Amino acid sequence: FAHSETPLLVGRVVAALAADPDAAAYAGRALTCWDLARHYGVTDVDGAQPHWDEHLDEAVEAILALTRGGARPRIERGNALVEPREIDVQEDSLSPFAWADGPFADVIAGGGFDAIVGNPPYVEPRRLRRWLAPLYEHIKTSGRYRLARAGKTDLSLPFLERAASLLAPEGRLAFLIQSRFLRAEYGREARRWLLDAGLLEAIDDFGDRQLFAGRTTYATILTLTRGATAVRYRDHSEARVVERTLDHATLDDAPWCLGDPPLAALHRSLARAHGRIGDHAEIAIRVGLQALHGKTYVLEPIAEEDGLVTGRSGLGDVVTLERGAVRPLCRNRRLYPLCRPQNAWIVFPYDDDGRPLLWPEFSRRSPAAARYLAGRRATIEAAVETPQGAGRWHLYRYPKNLDQARPRVLTPMTIEDPIATVDLAGAVFQDNVNVNALVVDGDAALLKALCVVINSSLFSALARHEAGMNASGWRKLNRQYLARVPLPLPRLRRRRRRLAALADELTGLQAAWIDGATRADTEVALARAWQQVDAAVAALYELDDAGRAALADAPRQVDRIALLRRQSQRSESARATDGSASVDASQRAAVSRSCRPR
Repeated sequence: FAHSETPLLVGRVVAALAADPDAAAYAGRALTCWDLARHYGVTDVDGAQPHWDEHLDEAVEAILALTRGGARPRIERGNALVEPREIDVQEDSLSPFAWADGPFADVIAGGGFDAIVGNPPYVEPRRLRRWLAPLYEHIKTSGRYRLARAGKTDLSLPFLERAASLLAPEGRLAFLIQSRFLRAEYGREARRWLLDAGLLEAIDDFGDRQLFAGRTTYATILTLTRGATAVRYRDHSEARVVERTLDHATLDDAPWCLGDPPLAALHRSLARAHGRIGDHAEIAIRVGLQALHGKTYVLEPIAEEDGLVTGRSGLGDVVTLERGAVRPLCRNRRLYPLCRPQNAWIVFPYDDDGRPLLWPEFSRRSPAAARYLAGRRATIEAAVETPQGAGRWHLYRYPKNLDQARPRVLTPMTIEDPIATVDLAGAVFQDNVNVNALVVDGDAALLKALCVVINSSLFSALARHEAGMNASGWRKLNRQYLARVPLPLPRLRRRRRRLAALADELTGLQAAWIDGATRADTEVALARAWQQVDAAVAALYELDDAGRAALADAPRQVDRIALLRRQSQRSESARATDGSASVDASQRAAVSRSCRPR
């Protein structure tokens, strides 16, 4: 844009960028943020509101007509990330676009664009290399893009870097962009670049509010201008917009969690005083098993007796298999603090030491399990790529973390609040995409104490503050985010017995509540015990008055006793459903006879 063009053109540009049959709907949703539109100078928004559909339909048709070869050559198409002079030969797959000596040469020669708006492609970093291999290789190896040199490559960041290079000295840039890089480890270089270049003017953060129907995205509007020294941050995740201004000098390349400055200050001070989980060499964060086909290999427990287990698969099969063919599994299902860790079985075609059991040996050892998998082979092979080689089709494609037989704390990755339980026997595996395991050098008391800390209100506030976004107010606490939570491990070792005693008390009270005896009295005792946990953990972290005030403003999302009620009801419902599918004694006897090795 040039400055002389009407700001109302912004509405038409939104339609032009979409340039598909859904453009009017996308633009209409974007322009319902009337306060945001007025803030950026869009005129007569309220007056135009009743007629936006008509205006946008006309704009979309006009733009599409122009791209089909109309009279205005100023609208051009091409790959903004690649110039012809940056590649050895013309590659159709890259569709290079000439900035310096192409249709906008006069604009570039005159210092650049006054205004740039855009909505870069949303491509998961893990899919970029597979889906757009030539472009991936170019942005990684050309040396043109600082933000793509190392680690994960978020495609939106090279677009941001290219657009900033095209700005006039007084120009401004606004991108509707995925917000993940603001918090994720792979965004560290981008955060440093925005500060070093003095570009960051504003962040309009929509949190987990969904702007695009049928697509889960976590979006922010990033506004850049040259010479910026402070950033205006606006949080649009709630009905009431919260705004604050932060000097660039108060930021660094650490994750930007700007919505709660007091909690951010508490997080930083506790990390400096005690270190983070990832700073302690005595703690390892492990992920779990990745089954070949979860709906076939993972079973909801129904019964276990006489060396056999009965369960329901994700495809609805009720099957009885040899106990030796499966392992206990912890999924993020019906979990609550200090609950029993196992809530599923997983078919495990390996020895205890992780040695694969090829199909002939697996069939001899576990004939019922082999018949079950063979009966579902076509379904499995239609859904996933199976391992190559003779007798290997039933093995895990990614056979990692097979040696988990050690005591550990288990905590789910997708959370309302962090919760944890403890596997003291080291017998329960965890689901790769759902549950983390923390392995700690220490005794059972230390594991119980760590479990209590993770279930505390203070840990919840600290973890949620820097956790990744997820839908409907939930958060992602996978390994990179869990590693960033402050933890006073040396003090925890010294105080572990008191906290372990609280873990034992809570476990007993919850068992009594589940048994159903005097639940009202038990809930009073549980509330008192959880208050003692929160007080003990606050003392463990040496929380001062400012820290207590910050914690008070970041309460738990779910009451722990209410969570016990909710998850117990779900477990009872699941048991009632599975009870109707139980295998009778004669059926189990038939399976038992068929399971005897021949």
